[in-house]
This record gives sequence, structure tokens and C-alpha cells, in this order.
Amino acid sequence: MSTSRPLAAVAVLVSPGDNVAVVKSTLTPGDLVELGGGETITINGQVTPGHRFATRAVPAGELVLQYGSPIGTSQGIAVGDPVTHDNMSNEVPVVREVPEDLANPAPEYVIDAERGTFMGYRRPDGRVGTRNWILIVPTSMCSSHEALQIAMICELMKLDRRKYPNVDGVVSLPHNKGCGTNDSTNLDVLFRTLANYADHPNVGGVIFIELGCEKTNLSALGRYLKTEGGLSWEKPVHWMGVQESGGTKNAIAKGIEVVEAMFAQVNQAQRTEVGLDELVLGVKCGASDGFSGLSANPSLGRAADLVVQH
Repeated sequence: MSTSRPLAAVAVLVSPGDNVAVVKSTLTPGDLVELGGGETITINGQVTPGHRFATRAVPAGELVLQYGSPIGTSQGIAVGDPVTHDNMSNEVPVVREVPEDLANPAPEYVIDAERGTFMGYRRPDGRVGTRNWILIVPTSMCSSHEALQIAMICELMKLDRRKYPNVDGVVSLPHNKGCGTNDSTNLDVLFRTLANYADHPNVGGVIFIELGCEKTNLSALGRYLKTEGGLSWEKPVHWMGVQESGGTKNAIAKGIEVVEAMFAQVNQAQRTEVGLDELVLGVKCGASDGFSGLSANPSLGRAADLVVQH
């Protein structure tokens, strides 16, 4: 017979109102878990780390709760059952009750003399970048292959970081959008996204590349840039096409030449010490397993809080 172990030793119960717990180490059928108050439950199937088991019965149609919020609807879950897509649907209420007093306290700002700094690239428009990339932007899926090849070859074989220490790398934005589409909404999202990537303070130089026959071409993308010459601040920009270059092989060779010619100019940017108030954070849930919300996301939130305090 299995030896019983306390819940806290084998799993995480996020909120007192939850009816599931997230397993820290694998549980197998017959394992005993002490919930407290003299209650011990039996695990009915294997539960691997990051997955859940029911701490109490959740009849079909009732909500499965984690973080004190619904994460799905039970299709009939007994106490001790592993919680899977076989016994839980993804259905959750569209409208949820939010407490009227739900709010975070105002930040306790750090005094000026103690505010943190980082070494960033101050751009002419006032924004600060944390990196200094050369970016290859394809206007459509039709030139994404060439953009990717140019970036990879330059990043791995052409960039001499001893000679150009202020160039952080060469990257591309391959995607599966554009070409012959007439959907104005999708085109608007595509062009705004590509234009804003090119305009980003982490980008020190840009190559825009089209196939040449698509509707989402250089002219169409150019209308989304903030100035006729390019962007919010002056940076090296080059426009090229696959067909006008003589095909894929010639376009890749030409793109490599253009990037190599950009290295010296992009390298002129210098890092300077700037305050953390210049830092813009983007955070993302990894969406990997049940631990994302228990460890990664709170850590990201705490890091963001610390930056805000500065």
C-alpha cells in the first residue's frame, strides 16, 4: 500500500477555492495524497508534472477551477482523477464577475538617486533600443525565403563582431502573408506590423525585399512608413526585389552585399547609460504547461513591477 504524502509535497493548490491541483512530480494510480483535516484521497491515474488532478469531485457541467477562476467545464470528474481533455472541455463563461475593488496598489517609486540604468542605443527620435539589429523585411510570403537566407548567411558567416562590435546581429521576418490578397483588414495588419518592426529602436538598418509581382509589394508597404525616405529616424534603408535581381540566387547574393555594406554605418551607433524609465517591456506567457502560470508568469510580473518602480 502506498505511503500517503501531504498535498504540498506533491502538488500546488493555487487558490483555496480550486478543485484541482498541479502536480510537481509524477503521481501514479493508487498514490495517497493528504489534503489536510484528516482527508486523504487516492490518485486514480498517472499524473505527470505540470498536469492536474481533482481534489474533489466535479460533476459534469460544473466548472473546473484553478487560480480561483474557471479553466474548463467538467464532463464528469471524480476526486483523485487526472484532469485531461477526456474529462474536461475548454468551455468557460464568456462573462465573469470581477470584484469592484480589484486593483493593484500604486507603485512605490525608487528615488531618483537610486534608479537603475542600462546601456542602450539612444536613437535620434528619442527612443532607446536594447539591441542594434540589421533587419530583413519581406513584403510577402513570396520573398520570405530570400529574406531568411540573407539574414542567416550574414549572421553566421559575414558579421565580424570584432570589427563591428556595435552590430548585434542580422535578423529577418519570414511570414506566410500577402501576395495576391485583397482583404484590406488583413493587409492593414500586415503592413502596420512590418512597418513598425522596421521602425523599432532595436533596428539600426533595414532591407525591404519584394518578389516583384505581388500586390503586397514595396510600393504598398512604403505607404505605411512614417516618412517618404523610411522611418521615424534616419537609418540605412535599402529596397530590392527578387525578380529585378534575376531570381532567388542573385537576390540572396545582392542582399548579402547590401548587408555587408551596411555594417560600418550601423556600427556607428554607440551604447550609452540610460535610465530604466526608457525601457519598454514586452512579456509573453510561454503557454507551455501548468507551471507557466505558477512560476514564469509571476516572475515576469515581478520583473515588470521592479522596472516600473525605477
